[in-house]
Amino acid sequence: MSQKESVIYGLRAVCALAKHRPQDLRRVLYLKDIRKEIGPVLKATANNRKPYREVEVDDLTRVAGTPHHEGVVAIAQPRLTQAFGTAKKNLERAKCIIAADGITNPHNMGAILRSMAWFGADAYLTDESRTAVNPAALRVSQGGAEHIPIIRCSRLSVALRELREQGFDII
Repeated sequence: MSQKESVIYGLRAVCALAKHRPQDLRRVLYLKDIRKEIGPVLKATANNRKPYREVEVDDLTRVAGTPHHEGVVAIAQPRLTQAFGTAKKNLERAKCIIAADGITNPHNMGAILRSMAWFGADAYLTDESRTAVNPAALRVSQGGAEHIPIIRCSRLSVALRELREQGFDII
């Protein structure tokens, strides 16, 4: 697998990927038991002329790198983060940006993104330098990561100061 591909697993995460970024799908592997539940994923994959295949659980676990794949794995272009400098101008109408200081655990990040999507937050600002979202965070977010712009900055204090200067209240 190339570095330009990401392994995305989990039913809701893969369904959200197929709905919001179908052009990023490269291939889908799934268990027989879940075929009906992932019908829209398979349709999006086929519409983009990409392969999908039913596999055995051991193969799916090996590709996912975890037994927590929920029966489906997609190989896709990574969910990229945006640099603060370029994303800042798109935040003018944002009402709620959550800034996460030092959150590097992908399970914590995924839980935050899931909650943010539920409550309608506008963006996630992080000081983590990764340009792609961790696949575990995508799974834990249950699809929420596809709804929230994820913005990275090198120094959170500087980014927050710039947002304050733009008129944001920092709480």
